[in-house]
Amino acid sequence: MQTETSQRRPRVAILSQVVGGWIEPPQTHGSIFIWTYEVARHLAKDCSLLLVEFGRQRLGTRTLEHEGARYLYVPAALNRVLNAVHRRFARRLRGGERKMSRPDYASAFHNLGYIVQAAWHARRWKADIIHIHNFSQFVPVVRAFNPGARIILHMNCEWLSQHDPKMIGGRVRKADAIVCCSDHIRRRFLEVFPDFAGKSHVVYNGTNVERFLPSDNVAATSPSQRLRVLFVGRVSPEKGVHLLVEAFAKIAPSIPNASLELVGGVGSLPPEFLVGLSGDPLVRDLERFYNRDYLSALEEMIPAPLKDRVVFHGGVDHAALAAHYRGATVFAAASLSDAFPLPVVEAMGAGLPVVGSAVGGIPEAVVDGETGLLFEPGNVDALAAALKRMLDDGDLRQRMGAAGRARALQLFSWQAISDQISRVYFAEPQGAPATPTVIDGG
Repeated sequence: MQTETSQRRPRVAILSQVVGGWIEPPQTHGSIFIWTYEVARHLAKDCSLLLVEFGRQRLGTRTLEHEGARYLYVPAALNRVLNAVHRRFARRLRGGERKMSRPDYASAFHNLGYIVQAAWHARRWKADIIHIHNFSQFVPVVRAFNPGARIILHMNCEWLSQHDPKMIGGRVRKADAIVCCSDHIRRRFLEVFPDFAGKSHVVYNGTNVERFLPSDNVAATSPSQRLRVLFVGRVSPEKGVHLLVEAFAKIAPSIPNASLELVGGVGSLPPEFLVGLSGDPLVRDLERFYNRDYLSALEEMIPAPLKDRVVFHGGVDHAALAAHYRGATVFAAASLSDAFPLPVVEAMGAGLPVVGSAVGGIPEAVVDGETGLLFEPGNVDALAAALKRMLDDGDLRQRMGAAGRARALQLFSWQAISDQISRVYFAEPQGAPATPTVIDGG
């Protein structure tokens, strides 16, 4: 006799995080929200999808249907009230200064108003699988409301290895699977929690291989044709934009037809999200940029003769990025910390060779010498040399760009990523593989 669950399509609820972007289909902003939107579009073919978003409206729940998925926007008022109460009393409740490993944003009370509503809607919807991004304190709340659901905690940062393990351990135990956006994140997690290897998985970020298509600019050889070095992402210190500007200034005089194009909004992560947690001296050194405006610091670094060759485009809608990728010659990622940057695989999908720092998950995407050139993080001279080598050799760019496109088609299409997360969703609770599927970066 078939059960009710076996007679209907599996019900998957993906609960948004409150910060970092938004989804208003078909518009999206922020890497995690792009991941959620694109994966939902593919999963909706076989599952019933509920995406619970943090609404910008104060009161009243709003819903919409898009490409087979239901989007539900919970009101913001309750969350804002409870967060205000938490801020007012947090220091008194914790008895003094909070340890850096126990930041306020990781408290069980932070964003409690949102997650209680989201967990209740998932229960009301009878979700079989509930997917949570980054905030481990959401897991116990979701479990309390949905005791029979399979709960997935998806990490796009190193918080599970950086926050107090006494605080994190109980939360992780209540999750059925831990998904990491790179093997780098998984390794860091297992250094602290080796007993959870059996329920940890790697699922990468992806790219829309139908939207981001190659162009002829990669193989540009005419001296009159502009060679465009493209950066896409948040203009923030940990992205190493200052290193990229400095490296470009070193090579620009010898390549007069080269320009540096920076696409992305300016906005540094709060120091307690990254810089204050990291043990990496290169990352800790970024504290110097938090005492002043980062964009002003970047503009001051640009020599006067290069002012018109370094272009800040600001934030653009994700759909509009295709034109920037098509117009580029080389993609550059100079990050000092990056779990697995979405723009890198988008650039590969667009057939761009990548010059990237060998940090975090970037070496898992870029095969050094095959789809791009990797350099030591923070080494401006090595970055400048890699950029110059790439800009001087059209054949090299074309060969690496084509290899990157082929790699993206095989491994990083949203269909491939959706297939990977489906395997995590529907794994037997006690049958998760001890070793996840990890893509060899070469």
